[in-house]
Amino acid sequence: MKIKKSIVFIACGVIAIGLITAGLVILLNQPNDIAVKDSEGNVFATFTYVDSEVALNIENESLKESAYIAFEEAVGKIADKYNLEEGEAVKKLFKSADCINTTLQTELVNNLKSSVEKNNITANTSLVLMNAEGEILAGYSNSEKNEAFCNYKTYLGSTIKPLSIYAPAIESGEFFWSSTFVDSPVSVTVSETGEKSDWPRNSDGKYTEENITLCNALAFSTNTIAVKLLQEYGVNKSINVLEEKFGLNVDFEKSKAELNGENEVLAAIGLGYLYGGASNIELAGSYQVFLNDGYYTKPHCVEAITNNENDVVEIKYKKKRLFSSGTAGVMQKMLRNVVIGGTGTDARIKDIQVCGKTGTTEENSDNWFVGFTPEYICSVYHATESTRGNLCPKLFSDAVKDIPHTETEFKTSNSITRQPYCEKTGLLIGEGCKDGNLGYFSKKSVPVMCTQCK
Repeated sequence: MKIKKSIVFIACGVIAIGLITAGLVILLNQPNDIAVKDSEGNVFATFTYVDSEVALNIENESLKESAYIAFEEAVGKIADKYNLEEGEAVKKLFKSADCINTTLQTELVNNLKSSVEKNNITANTSLVLMNAEGEILAGYSNSEKNEAFCNYKTYLGSTIKPLSIYAPAIESGEFFWSSTFVDSPVSVTVSETGEKSDWPRNSDGKYTEENITLCNALAFSTNTIAVKLLQEYGVNKSINVLEEKFGLNVDFEKSKAELNGENEVLAAIGLGYLYGGASNIELAGSYQVFLNDGYYTKPHCVEAITNNENDVVEIKYKKKRLFSSGTAGVMQKMLRNVVIGGTGTDARIKDIQVCGKTGTTEENSDNWFVGFTPEYICSVYHATESTRGNLCPKLFSDAVKDIPHTETEFKTSNSITRQPYCEKTGLLIGEGCKDGNLGYFSKKSVPVMCTQCK
């Protein structure tokens, strides 16, 4: 009997140990929920991992985009730290963390949402709001197809021009606010049916055949001038700027230019048709340099990833200079003219100065406006083939106008100077020049005096 009791006891002990062990295995393999907190420390969303699927738990549906932006960024941080693929990084995140602390200001989402609703846009729109240091303050999207639609990569249209052409050219010291090019076709293309057409096509389908300054070409998004400037500056140099300074994917363009020559990628680099595209967040972040005196910090909203308030990943963001203060100052003035009297006039806000750039692709399939005030950057994307045109400047204005501003006017950089120039040559005005205008120039790089008008 004693032996039987011992056997029973041992058997029960084995079963108990087995159940405890199985329970421990289940507990160890069961990922935690992850809370997402706003800048005030309030939880506004929770992510759960169930059956290899990530589920979002959220009360305010308007905050979904902001929550997904934070989650995707956190996954990226884990992937980078542990050198993991995305799927494994998701598992690691849930096993190691319980909270994502962010810079997001959830109340600002209402401004972005109300702008979209006011303009009766029902789908495929995203807005990103950040400050001059690259901190993402809010994100909103009404896309039903994509989570974190602000990370959706697509063609940039003319919003690429300040990044790929104008700023690098001015930085080189060889081109200026007043530099001129003739508004005429660069080449003739032949379709599959043999039909010939001039290229590139300006938005109005016309060519003035006159000299246009870089300032006016940017303000009115004149494609011919952008392409000619790109050719003069150097396509490969521009590709390197996009890759090394802004971190954009230009692998396809690099290979194509190497195999077939620089002319093969003029449209991609000059007119915003990058094969790899770019996201709303990337684009908004890139425009920091024009607001932040030439400095850039990678756009971000994740401040910490923690478990019981202990950091899981140490997060640091380094600010780096991409362009000189003079170049940033000149570009800011040029982008101000886009809004004052160019293609971005719908972005104007009463009593608040705005700079920015519009962008569209063929048949208005991709529409953009990236704008900034003295305190905020807001990038707007809208995908449509409708006849309503580019509504993004208006969306920007409606989204940003009611956000509290402590600064309403841009401070003129001490690194730039305002001087008269000859409209005929683009050089500083000389004694014989009849037609002049005022322009902004980096103090380190100004044109020589015009002597051609004597």
